[in-house]
Amino acid sequence: MPADPIDLVHTPCLSVVDAQGARATLTLPAVLAHLGAGEALELPAIQAHQRQPWQAFLGQLGALALRRSGGRLDQDEDSWRADLLALAKGPESWQLVVDDLSLPAFLQPPVPEGNLGKFKRSSPSPAILDVLIAAKNHDLKLDRFSATADAEHWIYALVTLQTTEGFLGRGNYGIARMNGGFSSRPYASFARGPGWAERWQRDVELMLDLRDEIAHENGFHEEDGQALLWEVPWGGGKGESLALSQLDPYFIEVCRRVRLEHGNEGIVARVANTEGPRVDAKDRLGNLGDPFIPISAIEKGDMLPALTVSDEGFHYRRVANLLFHGGDTPFHTPALAEPRPGDRLAIFQVLVRGQGKTGGLHERQVPIPPKLAGRLGNPRKRDPIGTECHRRIEKVREVQKRLLKPALLTLAQDRLSHDMGNIDWKDDRANPWLARFDHEVDRVFFSELFQDLADEIPVEERQARWETRLYHLAKPVMQHAIQVLAPGGVHHFRAVARAKSLFEGLARSKVLPYAFEPRDETAETSPPPGATPGPPSSDSEGANP
Repeated sequence: MPADPIDLVHTPCLSVVDAQGARATLTLPAVLAHLGAGEALELPAIQAHQRQPWQAFLGQLGALALRRSGGRLDQDEDSWRADLLALAKGPESWQLVVDDLSLPAFLQPPVPEGNLGKFKRSSPSPAILDVLIAAKNHDLKLDRFSATADAEHWIYALVTLQTTEGFLGRGNYGIARMNGGFSSRPYASFARGPGWAERWQRDVELMLDLRDEIAHENGFHEEDGQALLWEVPWGGGKGESLALSQLDPYFIEVCRRVRLEHGNEGIVARVANTEGPRVDAKDRLGNLGDPFIPISAIEKGDMLPALTVSDEGFHYRRVANLLFHGGDTPFHTPALAEPRPGDRLAIFQVLVRGQGKTGGLHERQVPIPPKLAGRLGNPRKRDPIGTECHRRIEKVREVQKRLLKPALLTLAQDRLSHDMGNIDWKDDRANPWLARFDHEVDRVFFSELFQDLADEIPVEERQARWETRLYHLAKPVMQHAIQVLAPGGVHHFRAVARAKSLFEGLARSKVLPYAFEPRDETAETSPPPGATPGPPSSDSEGANP
């Protein structure tokens, strides 16, 4: 007898935990209903790298369904079920396994050849669909689901693969919302809070408002373009790519030919290569108007490409450029990353891909103080915040280049502290310590920036606080470097003395003078967290990191 169909709109297959810790298993429409009602949910079966794709998938799905039905975010499960069924061409589009290959299955296009002869790779584990490139079992177990995979593991794996995967060798093409095959699909958005519901509600509301504008500006179908790309038969041929003019701007794509079937002990995945990508958009460099994806302000050819995140992730300098439209690598902020009233959090996520490697899962959440939330949403009031932000970044660079690096290289090379012209600036021994300092700055940058601005501290006092903070971050780095870089033997104490003297002299006279200026203690605000109150003394060694 054929197995009962696993149907996302009728079969409870997604496990959740509510705010009281109660567990339940829900249908996809029920999950949307809970999110629309603003209920706090957690998804215990989802893996960390699958959260961003699932968030984007639910946002696109909600916008697609409500656009066509005219329904509401807070509608009940039955209404969501009706909307999802109306969005699809048939009920099979929501079933995980469909034996009839002429019909679609969830995120699995129909197979026009009528057989799976070209689907050479197979596995009973969702790991075959995983986007993580893990070469060793001590990185991440390569086959961690074979004996325990439930329907939801297959669902999350399918969504992650089909909506975020890039190029992975001949016949394995990536998604259209990505700047090149070895890039990634980043996510940038403001939110009212960190929960699934708070983020999803805001995403869908704004996506509905922006839909027509995105369609018009990017050449999508203006009305009822193809929304669920797995409903279109796909034989994998070179000439079968779909044009943007055929698609809805929020289309949910599939980048690989996959079919699930029932095996002797459960579901088995079958995967086939293709001769070309599913969507014909290579020349767009990932710039498809996606409301989640930042776009570079620097042209590549005649196109502005989508952001490609490096292994560095969402470093504070990159986030500053995204939030405040400036810096050395400026970006056009995506629509969902423009702050609105009620927003309290900026969220950035990406799984960094590369050629034959995974560059790490990166997520950064930047809380926004209530006093600043309204100012960030007003371009005229946001510009002064951006100016202060980039001024602080320049000061960090100055500390690295004009304070730490000379002192570190003086230490390592045992140079005369008063003759920096003899320093070999190409010596890379200082680089790990400069990176350590930058990491410490990254840890506190936005919290201190926003707190100082929210407290409405005068400009000079803000500058003094920031320079004092940088001094107290740089000093322990210098102290630890002494233990590693200082020469041994009779030259040790001379090199250490010269390096310390240079560090203190440059800090006080040129690089961080505001940190050492006497200030009116009655007007002075409390020092930054972790900083020593008042100007540091010349013989202070700093705290251990």
